[in-house]
Amino acid sequence: MFPTAIKWNDAIASCAVSRLLKYLVCVAFPLSILLVLLEDDVTDQRESLSQRRLPVEDPSYEQDNHRQGRIKPESEGHSSRIHHKGPDPNHNCSSIRAPESREIVTLNKVWQVFQPRSHPGSIILAVSAFYDDREIVGALPWLRILAVAKLPKGALFCQVWYSGQPVPFVTQAIVDSSGRGDTVAGVKYGQYQFSCALPVSFPRPTHVSVAVLQCQNSTILLPVKQPIRETRMHDFGVCVAISFGRFPMARFVEWVEFHRIVGVTEFNIYDGNIDQDMQDVFNYYQKLGVLQLHSMPPPVEDRTVKSVKLSSPASLNDCMLTNMYRYRLIAVIDFDEFLVLRNHSSLSDLIEHINSAKNLDQDWYSYTLRNAYYFDHFPEDQSQPHYLNTLRFQTRISPSRYLYAPKSLVDPRRCFSVFNHYCWIRFPGTPKNFTVDVPPGLALSHHYRRCGFGEEKCKSLSTEQTLDPSILKYKTELQNRVSSVLRDLSPNR
Repeated sequence: MFPTAIKWNDAIASCAVSRLLKYLVCVAFPLSILLVLLEDDVTDQRESLSQRRLPVEDPSYEQDNHRQGRIKPESEGHSSRIHHKGPDPNHNCSSIRAPESREIVTLNKVWQVFQPRSHPGSIILAVSAFYDDREIVGALPWLRILAVAKLPKGALFCQVWYSGQPVPFVTQAIVDSSGRGDTVAGVKYGQYQFSCALPVSFPRPTHVSVAVLQCQNSTILLPVKQPIRETRMHDFGVCVAISFGRFPMARFVEWVEFHRIVGVTEFNIYDGNIDQDMQDVFNYYQKLGVLQLHSMPPPVEDRTVKSVKLSSPASLNDCMLTNMYRYRLIAVIDFDEFLVLRNHSSLSDLIEHINSAKNLDQDWYSYTLRNAYYFDHFPEDQSQPHYLNTLRFQTRISPSRYLYAPKSLVDPRRCFSVFNHYCWIRFPGTPKNFTVDVPPGLALSHHYRRCGFGEEKCKSLSTEQTLDPSILKYKTELQNRVSSVLRDLSPNR
């Protein structure tokens, strides 16, 4: 696919900045490439993403355990040379052309659709694509495509488009399941992350298409999102899985303000079908600059709960990849979950304490807080303000065991695919102890909800009741913050 001759004149002409740069670019770098090319069996030094997953035995009260699958391409090797004019196109596929805007098929505005005539019954719905140059991926970057699909048997191909190139670079995709999938209207859909190995680090691609045959025109043309780098990184950002329906405004304000107290500075919500009653409170926090609201309607025609939830892995990984360089750690939590600290005033203090205790000179891959349910049929402290649900319910069951429906703080630069509880697919080389088990004496994830696990199970869990008033240390500040916001939102209240 790539010529073995190196365009020496182009390389030498680019050397005009400094003597050191000239030596590196004109001598050291070309010689190293030449030595590589002289090898008979050049192998790609980057590992082929044989991702590690958790053991099969990982139950969850919410049945969120995702069973992963992977389709490996026949060959995952690629050139390590840098082409300043872009990669050579695949001349065997010179008939491929990028779809024009009128040819791109969309569903619910954000999903792009490809239904290949060559494989009747198959369908690919892609929502976003990202340029991934995180250090952990190796010397050369990748593209990540987030999708829902009914895939045919066999290979999948990425058609990578570069500015000024009429023909794409074509490479076989690595397919990873990012969720358990579901059946909607009689069709079994899978939730996927497609990975496309790029042959060069510069220039960067502008768009990507997906096809089921190597030389096949597609109706998908996703813009490639580039990493956002800011001068000041947020320590903690929240990613909420696809959201729908209605949530009481006061409860939402309580959730936001509590996590702002402990150090979260930005929240990401993906709107799958949220009731319009929430718009005022969303607008309020958007104006404050602490809320990013993303539209992600279902990838199918109807708006049932099952349809909306098809987007869940895509929403979480869209959040992680968008903020890979913006957040120190991401917290994947829902509106009824609170990361409550026992001994520290902020999440930063908690992480620094753990790092010091474990002699870590940098943050670990992730930190996992065990889950504790505070069921709404447990005793209620009616002396507490009616608008502060967390203060009224101080009775919980025993904390869950390790990795049983927990919540995690994840390093977005070292996780391949995230889901509701932790980093689900991890990069090669990630240690087995990929996450720190945060002792319950330091912090817990308080989960305020009804018990929906069946009469017998709920009756059994109710025997574990423990009074835990640890949330009360936040009462004064939380009450002041929430009451102030509610007054702003309802001045006649």
